[in-house]
Amino acid sequence: MTILSPNEIAFVARPHWADKGLTGHVDGAGGFYSHLEISVAVALGESGGDTDIMGRSTTGAAIGNRDHGLWQVSNRWHQILGDGSPGRLLKAGSTWRDPFVNAKMAFEIWAEARAKGVDAWTPWHVYTSGSFKTYLPDARIACKAPWAPPTSQLAAIQSIVDSAVGKASDIEGARFSALSTTLQTHVTNEVTDFETAITDLVKKPHSITLTTQTMV
Repeated sequence: MTILSPNEIAFVARPHWADKGLTGHVDGAGGFYSHLEISVAVALGESGGDTDIMGRSTTGAAIGNRDHGLWQVSNRWHQILGDGSPGRLLKAGSTWRDPFVNAKMAFEIWAEARAKGVDAWTPWHVYTSGSFKTYLPDARIACKAPWAPPTSQLAAIQSIVDSAVGKASDIEGARFSALSTTLQTHVTNEVTDFETAITDLVKKPHSITLTTQTMV
């Protein structure tokens, strides 16, 4: 189980919601909360920052559906709002535990709900119930100083693979370059030697010496 701090959740959410502006929620100081701050508050309310948590809907039309990870992404919402392609639906082997992947899934739901002309946060129960407001002060502080969470296992493995591939390519490139240079030098020397031999053969006078043996 991995628990992310509000600051780490803010870091994960920032690429998706940082430029989405302010909401209509008054912050109590004469201003408004941003969508980025709402996203962090919703994640804290839904999962408590637990990237591995899986919930189960127990009421209404969503009963029996599973909710996944930081933003408790529901397979129900992905099927209703998604386009049905395999990459959009939660399925076996899904990397929803990766906070960056979960944020992307949540943002897809958010963006498509918004495109339908409804409040984009209505797919989340903690939002419609108002309980997310408890976490808004934490979210505001976190969004001012986000920091990166520990690298996920998937990202770490991918980083190792990419590094290994890069090093292998460099090594092979160096070997090929060295081999090519050696081969070119060898061929050049051979051609030079051949040309010299031909030139010497043409320039030198040739005579045939016959040896006469006296028969006794």
